[in-house]
Amino acid sequence: MAGRQRKRPERGVDSPGSSMGIDESAFAGLASQLLEQVESDKRQNDALARARTRDLILPKLISGDVRVLDAEKSVGALP
Repeated sequence: MAGRQRKRPERGVDSPGSSMGIDESAFAGLASQLLEQVESDKRQNDALARARTRDLILPKLISGDVRVLDAEKSVGALP
C-alpha cells in the first residue's frame, strides 16, 4: 500500500442550513412571512407619518396661521 493515497469522499455543496438540520421549505416560508410583515410595517409607518403631518398642519390651516401653499412648500406634496 505504499505510495497509494486514499481518495477523499466527494461532498456536494450544502445549503447554509442543511448542516444544521433546517428544512429549506420551512425556512423559505418563515422568511416569506417576515418579509410580508416588513412590507406591512412600512405601509403602516407611511400612513402614520401622513397622519402625523395632517395632525400638525390641520389646526394651523383651520386657524389661518398657515395657508395651503405655505403648507405644501413646508412638507412637500403628499401622495
